[in-house]
Amino acid sequence: MRVHALCAASFAESVRRAAGVAPALSPPVILDNFNPHDLEGYEFLYVKLHGLPGKSYWYGDGVTTASAPQVATADLSGTVIFVANCHLYHAFGENVQPGPMLQALFATGAAAIIGGPNANQAPRQRVRGADLLGMWLRRFLSLHLGPSTAFTLARHAVRSSRHTTTRTDDLQALADTLRFRIFTQENYHD
Repeated sequence: MRVHALCAASFAESVRRAAGVAPALSPPVILDNFNPHDLEGYEFLYVKLHGLPGKSYWYGDGVTTASAPQVATADLSGTVIFVANCHLYHAFGENVQPGPMLQALFATGAAAIIGGPNANQAPRQRVRGADLLGMWLRRFLSLHLGPSTAFTLARHAVRSSRHTTTRTDDLQALADTLRFRIFTQENYHD
């Protein structure tokens, strides 16, 4: 399975472990040199940048990395995108208000987009929280399972991990991660 990852430079270690590949880092990738076509041609795209509520950009360590208009120009047809960023969408109970970056990702023709609402807690070096979900998702997708099945199994694996930790920060990251949802072209309505 062809995998690509893009993350804030400070997340390099956890993303490398979770995505199984060396990620492109921000910085040095910034808004001025970000090429959305570098995201094309992969079956699985792993993104762990910073997001803010309602903003049409993501940023790495102190620098803006990518904007919604840039991302929307990529052809990610058939790609499963895992977004470990904060604020991909906002949730009001079961109601979802997509953020600008989720809308941009759908404009790319992605097969599925997985991400969470609000702030997501996850360590920078260890594979916990969102990174744990992303790692399991990648592993299940590599078995040629469909995105929805892989996501369901990955969530189950993450939920099972709560019995292996008593650390408060890991338990918070777990709670945040279990709010992640999968969006497909069939179930996404803007």
